[in-house]
Parts: sequence; structure tokens; C-alpha cells
Amino acid sequence: MRYFNVSGPCNKEDHYMIEASTRLQGVEQLIDMKQYFVIHAARQSGTTTYLKDLAERLNRDGKYYQESLEQAARYVDVFGSKEGWLVLFDQRTGITWEEKIYCKQENVDGTVIHVFGN
Repeated sequence: MRYFNVSGPCNKEDHYMIEASTRLQGVEQLIDMKQYFVIHAARQSGTTTYLKDLAERLNRDGKYYQESLEQAARYVDVFGSKEGWLVLFDQRTGITWEEKIYCKQENVDGTVIHVFGN
């Protein structure tokens, strides 16, 4: 049974809420342009809920996953290695632990990145 949450982040399954993505327009474009932005609001106005929703939307299409792999490969290259590790913490709700926890290898221009999902 859903209810009106008055403390902490909201989630769609348990709480009545306004869709977080409709409240702030243009943030994703700022991120794509690599621009800084500030989200400033009063307590209990949905900032944490919005940021959690934003992170889930940004990670959904895999674009930022690829950028994370490329960044890890650049760090590995700085140290003269051909192998590195990347740990991703998945805080999405509504998916199973089996989907969140994994281990795989990715090849980025000859550099092996071991990716661990948590």
C-alpha cells in the first residue's frame, strides 16, 4: 500500500510522488555539455529523490558505462599497465541481486578492464 512519505528519499513503488524528472529541466543537457550545476532547495523538497532518479536515468542507456570504462583505461595507461579494475555500485530499485552482482571483462583499446557490479 502506497503512502505519502514525509522523511527520506521516495520511491515509486512505496510512495505517492510527483515524477522526479519533471521538476528540473535541462540538467541532463548540462551533464552532456560537462557543465557544473547546483541543486539547492529546502529540506524535504525532493532533492535526494531527484538525484537518485537522475542517476538511474543516466545509467539506463549505457553511455556513461562506456565513459567509465574509457576513464578507467586512461588511468591504467598512466601507470603503464594493460589491466585494471572497475567497481560499480548499483543502487537501482526494482531489479534483483542477480542483475546487480556480476563480474565481466571489457577490452578498451587493448586494455583489459575487470568490471565488478555490486
